[in-house]
Amino acid sequence: MQQITVDGESVLIHRKPIRNMYLRLPSAGGALYVTAPCSVSDQAVAAFVRARRDWIEKQRSARPPRPPCAGCSGERFFLWGEMLPLRVDEGPSPGVSLCQRREIRMTVPPGSTASQRLALLDQWYRRELQSALPDAIARGEEATGLQARQWIIRDMRTRWGSCTPKTGAIRVNLQLVRRPAACLDYVVVHELTHLLIGGHGPRFRQAMDRFYPSWQEVRRLLNQFDAQPLPPEVV
Repeated sequence: MQQITVDGESVLIHRKPIRNMYLRLPSAGGALYVTAPCSVSDQAVAAFVRARRDWIEKQRSARPPRPPCAGCSGERFFLWGEMLPLRVDEGPSPGVSLCQRREIRMTVPPGSTASQRLALLDQWYRRELQSALPDAIARGEEATGLQARQWIIRDMRTRWGSCTPKTGAIRVNLQLVRRPAACLDYVVVHELTHLLIGGHGPRFRQAMDRFYPSWQEVRRLLNQFDAQPLPPEVV
């Protein structure tokens, strides 16, 4: 990871063996995040960021101000594409649940810190994804005729999923629980297809067309939906 300054603003650069550059906007303050091909210079990244300045400002102005502390009542979080308010109460049994009023209710011990509250939320997100994943896997296996040997949930920063064909292991990003449910189905089918075909060339795209005809539409939704901490991507 490298950091440069563009017009007084910090930009983190992660170089990977990819074709295009992608820009991610942090949730609140902090450096911009650019994923770039290995061969791209710092100057090209700076020009890329400057060319998208209007988009950056538009995204920032459209986002509501965050509450004064993380994990406080009134803060809003996404669950399966729906933005829900958080209500925090003190009590003897810490936990998080979704109430009938479409509100995330968190119970914390007196004096809990922001990091403790966010850790509770993270645990709840993991349980929600673990609950939804078996059905998504069943749909993906039926569509592709393929099966993974192992499914792993990870909180990944730059990938929605990954696959190791040699071991048959597939990893899915914990943050998918914040995206619309169709995005989980897409990632499951995408990674299952990698058990059969490596890379993203014509054969892979043709297979995805067969297994999940709306995959390109859902992929755009996945990359454009404004959920945190993985914000929208722009090519």
